[in-house]
Amino acid sequence: SSTTEYVRVMMIDMLNYGAAAQEHFKYNTSDLANNALTEEQQALATAKVTCTNNQVKDTTVYGANLSLEDSILLNTFFKGLKGKDIASMYAMVSFTDFQGITREVRMEGSEFEKYGSSGDIYKIVVDDVVLADAKTLVTVTLYNADGTVFGVNSDSVESYVARAESNNADTYGLYANIMKFAASAYNYIINK
Repeated sequence: SSTTEYVRVMMIDMLNYGAAAQEHFKYNTSDLANNALTEEQQALATAKVTCTNNQVKDTTVYGANLSLEDSILLNTFFKGLKGKDIASMYAMVSFTDFQGITREVRMEGSEFEKYGSSGDIYKIVVDDVVLADAKTLVTVTLYNADGTVFGVNSDSVESYVARAESNNADTYGLYANIMKFAASAYNYIINK
């Protein structure tokens, strides 16, 4: 009773996301994170969040996905890199966060992760956005050593979820709960 509505909703959404993750990853499903919530508490949960795919990519983008471990990470995969000196390349990650602050982070080629055995595809992990930035478009620009642009992908957690929904992905329930949790986290932060 001493917490604000924004805190209550965020906590309920977090527990629902946790339960969806348990079911998705088949972990301790006999004791879901939200199993102690009452119907009255569940009624406070965030309703479905409508997502829009705002991704803008060029032909060098192999794909994108989310890593869901101890945090939610946005990954971009670039192709056409076989034979390239990856260590000499770099990427710039840029976005305007939920507070309106422009962020720019440089990632060295040594931080890229090889994907598959061909050496053609590399993953760039964006670990600079927070949950409240789920709707924020993040641009990853990959550069050659000489500073010329190799490829560009602008994407967001929301855009990825929209694509998963449109593809009827089995994991959409998990992603839908990510977006509900993100919406309530955003509402809590801007209203505290």
